[in-house]
Amino acid sequence: MSTVRQDPGSLADKMDGLAAQLKARASAMRADPDTAVPHEAAANGRLLQAADEVLSELKSPFAQLMDTMVCMAKFGALRLFIKWDLLAKIPAEEGAAVSYEELAQSIGAETALVARLGAVLVSTNVLRQVGAGRVAHTAHSSAYASPESPLRALACLGFDGHLKTLAQLPAYFDRFGLREPTGRHNTAMAFAAGDASLSVWDCMSGNPELARNMMVAMASMASKTPTVGSYDFRWVVEQGGSSSSSSTPSGGASGSHDRQQQRPLVVDVGGGKGHALQAIHDATPGLDMSRCVVQDIPVVVHEAQRLATGPLAAARFAAVDFHEEQPVKGALVYYIRRCLHDYGDDECVGILGHIADAMDVDSRLLIVEQVLTDPPSAVSVANDVFMAFIGGKERAEDGFRAILARAGLVLAELHRCEGTDYAVVECCRAEAVT
Repeated sequence: MSTVRQDPGSLADKMDGLAAQLKARASAMRADPDTAVPHEAAANGRLLQAADEVLSELKSPFAQLMDTMVCMAKFGALRLFIKWDLLAKIPAEEGAAVSYEELAQSIGAETALVARLGAVLVSTNVLRQVGAGRVAHTAHSSAYASPESPLRALACLGFDGHLKTLAQLPAYFDRFGLREPTGRHNTAMAFAAGDASLSVWDCMSGNPELARNMMVAMASMASKTPTVGSYDFRWVVEQGGSSSSSSTPSGGASGSHDRQQQRPLVVDVGGGKGHALQAIHDATPGLDMSRCVVQDIPVVVHEAQRLATGPLAAARFAAVDFHEEQPVKGALVYYIRRCLHDYGDDECVGILGHIADAMDVDSRLLIVEQVLTDPPSAVSVANDVFMAFIGGKERAEDGFRAILARAGLVLAELHRCEGTDYAVVECCRAEAVT
């Protein structure tokens, strides 16, 4: 069998580049130790990518497969330590430790069992060994200790939901054919749960723990997702006018001016608790919140309105299903964030079509989603696989152009969010560019 030869010169260049980046990062941390953040994503992104590329070439195919197997063991041990709440029983104080025997006694388990699982976490740097048979927290393990930890919820979702579904993928495709999963029924997640005819939300209703972990994990991930990015909303204030303005053009322009004064400014479609609209308001001086709308399903939007404080309390809250007609017509901006990736192309076209029908020629639709690069990042395509479990999809620019065109829209401009795979996809009605 032929093998692909590595280029030693290319690998050496990558090693030199990595060494230079490591030296620069170390110098920066020493120069300002009080503000240095070891895990800061922005500072470490390129460094970690360079390190991954070097490690990938240094390791044999067998070694890389063993890394995957080790990750599986690590994930299993971590999930059990979370289930048994052992991480919360490790002292949080700096330098404090606990024995495997004490941990085992606290849950009525054999010491040998806890020690074997703990050894996996020590060997993968999740826990730190302190002497024989004793362990202490690291920055990694302490992040999972609290029952309210979003990272803990994400780990449980990954193990209980994603890993279970991954294990069933061969059987799923044997049954449903070699095609992309789409739609709300016959999803891989429902199949793995035992009844492919159920929707994902039906599956969740039958598993409250999984549903809670999904909600907590998704809320945490949403909070780390750009809302405004590099997009400038000031044109909305300039074009929409100010409701407090007393100047009115004379003559025939009066009606047009009055319409602009009353026109909805920003409609946050599927806006949850309104956090994105609040961020848009904070980034846009002069934006009249009373002319902005938060839309979501009744149970969500009613709670959002009840909890709204500050400027957000002035917004309108409306119970709207985005699979049905968009009731707010002619807004300057329709904004939808982290919703379309939950759905296949046909359902997205339906959602977009309802918005397009409500738009004026000068309206803009802003879609905030991951926009896959070519080649894509590992995290973004992992997310794409996980979204496929529920019939959803992460898309590249061409994928967005395709569904927009089917809905009578065009992609006007792509505003990338620096340091992430996310972008603000700015769209308009097709006739606006003809």
